[in-house]
Amino acid sequence: MSETPKAGLKNGLYKIEVIEDLVSITEEMYAKIGKHTHFGCEVNLYSITSYFSNPQRFKDCFCFGYFVNGELASYIVWLKTYDARVNKKIIQEYMWVSDPKTKGYGIKLFKKSLECIKNIYKFEIILVGNSEKNPKIEKFYKKNGFKLEADMFYSSDIM
Repeated sequence: MSETPKAGLKNGLYKIEVIEDLVSITEEMYAKIGKHTHFGCEVNLYSITSYFSNPQRFKDCFCFGYFVNGELASYIVWLKTYDARVNKKIIQEYMWVSDPKTKGYGIKLFKKSLECIKNIYKFEIILVGNSEKNPKIEKFYKKNGFKLEADMFYSSDIM
């Protein structure tokens, strides 16, 4: 006997169109994954939610979540940017976070969110990062046609 899905249960890709929803899923995901770093610094959850609570910043991004049986498996935030040096519109992956207990849904989210964005926003360059030097992510990017332009240097100490 098969179970009937509960009404309103989210499954698959969802575009996050309300600031409060982005704040809520950010808090939910970081609670699931625990401590996380970016460029060697601990992620400041309050700073992220405060930053995207600004309506203008939120308007300049695309946010998507991928749900499995009503549970958040992964979410991604893409920023719309423009680089005057090359006169190109860019879509930049700002944040891509997945529940480590779910496998494969982060990749589905990445691909499906880009497909969705292509239908609503004209951009010429996709910019992604790998600040944690994850070899699986690097392999995924290369397999999907991304090229490594340059290594990025950073310093958390002010010179």
